[in-house]
Amino acid sequence: MFIKDFQLSEDVFQLDSLDLRLPYDHPEKPRVTQDRNFMHAGLAGEKEVCYYLSFLPPRQFFIIHNVRLRDSHSYFQIDYLILHPKVIFILEVKNFKGPYLINELRQFVPDSTSKKQDFFFDPINQAERQAFQLKNWLQEHRIPNFPIVPLVVLGPSTVLSQNLSSDPKSLNMVFTYTTVIPAIQSIAESHSKVIVKTDQLFKIAKLIADSNTPVRPNLLEKYSIAYSDLIKGIRCPSCGSFSISRHRGRWLCLKCRHKGKSEHISALNDYYLLVKDTITNREVRDFLRIESNEVVKYLMRKAGYELNGKNFGSYYRLRYVR
Repeated sequence: MFIKDFQLSEDVFQLDSLDLRLPYDHPEKPRVTQDRNFMHAGLAGEKEVCYYLSFLPPRQFFIIHNVRLRDSHSYFQIDYLILHPKVIFILEVKNFKGPYLINELRQFVPDSTSKKQDFFFDPINQAERQAFQLKNWLQEHRIPNFPIVPLVVLGPSTVLSQNLSSDPKSLNMVFTYTTVIPAIQSIAESHSKVIVKTDQLFKIAKLIADSNTPVRPNLLEKYSIAYSDLIKGIRCPSCGSFSISRHRGRWLCLKCRHKGKSEHISALNDYYLLVKDTITNREVRDFLRIESNEVVKYLMRKAGYELNGKNFGSYYRLRYVR
């Protein structure tokens, strides 16, 4: 049973917005685009794993996707947390392209002379570290002492060519997205002691899901990007250009002639994700490239954004509109 199903988190939309509003000639554009592509590749792997996890018996397994918790020391994020009456599984999903090998340090490095060998992933150690922190978290919340099994799951884009590690656990921890389900069931069956009953396990799963604390990073600060570097205006949903202007009460793309009424909502979402969750009339005009103060008032009122304050101190409270 999914306690928290697969869904895109807000930091994904943040990176999407930044990539779309960063000019092609900006020095940070390649890095932002690469990070965005990597994030979406990982999400594609997690989504594929989600499909296979749905075949686990719902009365025996409680599944939580993308949970971020904090123990007494720091935050830690888990791609999939699976609770069974006898054991808890941590799934660290990786979906990087190309053949990889596991080196002596249990790191995943490209198995190709055309790729830099200093580029590596560390999912095995990462999963074990998550298991250690989860154990601390469970103890801090007075939850019974479960065996915790960390696993690395390789998505459809990843091929593992060889394992050079002398640690036998390296291969026993790594599975493909198609083989992880029988592995989970086999490991669960190998544990004889029932830690908690199903009804109590459900309560524990709900507590973990309710304790999720999503991250909302400041991407402009992370990439050292100034607000003035962003492309202003409203992006056309048809051709992708920022050529939309107000024409007879509607939005008109001067490039492809697309017409619409709510294209400004997407632009305000970008401002909310990248800048801040409040915006003044002047800031709306600057970001959306609108000259009229009255048009802004009309658009914001019709869209239902909350107006706070009076006169020059007034501002709108933004929210992400899907």
